[in-house]
Amino acid sequence: MSIEAFENGLSVLLVFDAIRSNPEAFQSSFCYSPLHLTADTFDNLFKVCDGPVGSNKAVIESLVLSRWRDYLQDVEEGDAPVQLNYILFFTTGCKVLPARKIYPTIEFLHDDEEWGEKSRFPKGNTCSDILRLPVVHTTYEEFKADMTFGIQNGRGFGIP
Repeated sequence: MSIEAFENGLSVLLVFDAIRSNPEAFQSSFCYSPLHLTADTFDNLFKVCDGPVGSNKAVIESLVLSRWRDYLQDVEEGDAPVQLNYILFFTTGCKVLPARKIYPTIEFLHDDEEWGEKSRFPKGNTCSDILRLPVVHTTYEEFKADMTFGIQNGRGFGIP
């Protein structure tokens, strides 16, 4: 009954006939197709919760964000054993960008863990769409290795 009413509504202005004769032209209007993930997509997707401008935390966070962007480039170019959809899954629990807009955030792991040291590995909170980045690395290679290890070994809802 609902489908018939929908078809009748589309038929009023001959839209239904146009859809039936040329379905490819209307596919994007009726079927969601996930966006291809790129480093730029990630850069624009995440909101950064950073420290006050000029603070010591902000200086450290700026360096970490630079390494994060380099990491995304390496992942996109295949220079890391993870894929961008793994990072999305680690952060949000989504394997592709959903049709509904999501608003993941980046935070930083400045505080000591219960064992008395700062974390070397990223943390993802899929309920809140938060990616927490480590701030302890002195080189990009250390950052890259620990990001990769954390993403590959983070608990999830299944293999991405």
